[in-house]
Amino acid sequence: MRIRTIKPEFWAHPVMAKQSDSTKLMAIGLLNVADDDGYFFADPRMIRNAIRPLDDDSRITTVSILELSEIGYIQVRNHATHGDIGFIPSFKNHQVINKPKASKIKAFFDDATDTVSIPDPYRLEGKGTGSKGTRKGADISCPISSDESEILKLIWDNAPKVGRERSSKKELMGAWKKTPSTQRPNCDQLQSALNAWNASKKWQTGYAEGIHLWVQNQQWENLPEPMESTPKSTHATRSGYKDEELNDFPDL
Repeated sequence: MRIRTIKPEFWAHPVMAKQSDSTKLMAIGLLNVADDDGYFFADPRMIRNAIRPLDDDSRITTVSILELSEIGYIQVRNHATHGDIGFIPSFKNHQVINKPKASKIKAFFDDATDTVSIPDPYRLEGKGTGSKGTRKGADISCPISSDESEILKLIWDNAPKVGRERSSKKELMGAWKKTPSTQRPNCDQLQSALNAWNASKKWQTGYAEGIHLWVQNQQWENLPEPMESTPKSTHATRSGYKDEELNDFPDL
């Protein structure tokens, strides 16, 4: 682990600010893990042991790595013998290293030919579209009544199982109550958003955040790409930003 610096602008970056708290902390933690050229071994278990040592499993770490890869904060390639290798493209733009040491990992990254947007080793075993995956089937319908309890039930019942496991109904209610009434979605907007998220690559492959965090981050305004779509590059554009904007992270 190495001492690194974080600029204040990190927290207000238009892409990073939309990520979950776990993902923001992972972005900072990876700076500590990366070598002096910005490269690191990207196995979630190794990263968990370094950054989240008290976690029982690598699931949160896995989700955060996926999200950082999607927004272009990191790149991940799979090496034939050394597994997943990560790289922070903007690392040298923002870190001043005294007496830097040449990277021993860069060669593995350069030799890797399999550049992936969602690395297969990161898929949660048995989670896919099975018991830990998300709902599949009929579209979600709005309740007849639009009172608060019915809206919360709609969200809870249509969250993926993983999302419910990482939340409680009390946390969901708390996140909803903290959302200003002027920023809450109406039933039709919520219905469309839940349908979109249930069809998304992230929820279909088991990478769901706690459903209370979904509400807290107002993710009904941040619709993802559907599962069937194939990204043209390793950098997702689900936040509405162009690839070059995601790659730059000028203020981190």
